[in-house]
Amino acid sequence: MACLIIFAEATTMQCAKLAELAKSYSDIAFNTLVDVAINGTSDSARIAAANSILDRGYAKPKSDGV
Repeated sequence: MACLIIFAEATTMQCAKLAELAKSYSDIAFNTLVDVAINGTSDSARIAAANSILDRGYAKPKSDGV
């Protein structure tokens, strides 16, 4: 699990609980991204939010190694 890479001391059960907690906020987080993409006060905030939405919807483009 990725959680174990980030938190070396975390147990598998702790990682599962953390993942479940994060998933419980996914609707709120996505709606926040949409709000920032539409109503953000700076171009950079709107672009970052829009890119984040696209990355989640279409998968982040793979780097071509250049």
